Amino acid sequence: MTTRLQQLAQELVRARVMLQELDNEYKAKKEPVEQAKIVIQDKLLAEMTKAETLSTRFEDFTITRRKSSRAVVVDERKAVAFLESNGMEQGILKTVHPEVLKQIEKGTRLPLDGVTVETKEYISIRQADSKK
Repeated sequence: MTTRLQQLAQELVRARVMLQELDNEYKAKKEPVEQAKIVIQDKLLAEMTKAETLSTRFEDFTITRRKSSRAVVVDERKAVAFLESNGMEQGILKTVHPEVLKQIEKGTRLPLDGVTVETKEYISIRQADSKK
């Protein structure tokens, strides 16, 4: 004789198992598509770089080659010591102030010991506005 509580608990366990199976199935189907997408994006970047093209418009969409830069502290002790020794303590929170990193990314501040700028290139595709 099962109680209502036990019955509900068993239903919950079954639902969780079903959800886990669905998640696993989804992940298995998604992985090859994700890998293909990465390969295609890399090929697009290579083709657009080779053609020295930043943007191309087609009837249904626009492809744009973009770059994003981000200052990354690789040696925080050096970066903080540099700020302190140059009278820029306002640039120190517990780490290097994010505004200082933004200035380095934009090139408005000289490079900082212990900080490097990482640049990432990526593809942006916008669907054309559909005519109503």
